[in-house]
Amino acid sequence: MTQTTSKSNAVEEQFCKLLDEMDPVVPLDMDQFKVFMGLLTMEEKEINEIYEKGSGMLALIKGRLESLSYKMDPKTQLMLSFICHTPGDAVMYIYYLAYKAKEIKKEFIDFDDFVNIFPMGYFSKSQLDKAWVAQKIGGSNLLDDSDASLSLNEY
Repeated sequence: MTQTTSKSNAVEEQFCKLLDEMDPVVPLDMDQFKVFMGLLTMEEKEINEIYEKGSGMLALIKGRLESLSYKMDPKTQLMLSFICHTPGDAVMYIYYLAYKAKEIKKEFIDFDDFVNIFPMGYFSKSQLDKAWVAQKIGGSNLLDDSDASLSLNEY
């Protein structure tokens, strides 16, 4: 991957802060709501079984989290996988949540944190599109430059 920037806080400054100024108010659709309620009532063992079998969007979320210092519980990762419509959405949410984890000084985001970060809903497609455009640098994705997100690993 070609390096797109030398600033270790570029993701935080050019992407996360922009999203943080937006008001995420898109409610869950009915299917997402059912998943949310199911996750609230499931035993941890059952959640972990589903998590271990997960593929697709969940696998992408797991993989991208490995490049950051904060961690996210399986329940939150499962919910996030049902909110995200594209791989780009998932990557944006992961970096935004890293920013919020740093802001609240937590190295681990659990389901309660997730609900507190998004109490009224989630980002709209147009909000995510605007943030996606903002993270583009010379045709490359700033979110793919690990050096540009180093500041998100500092608590």
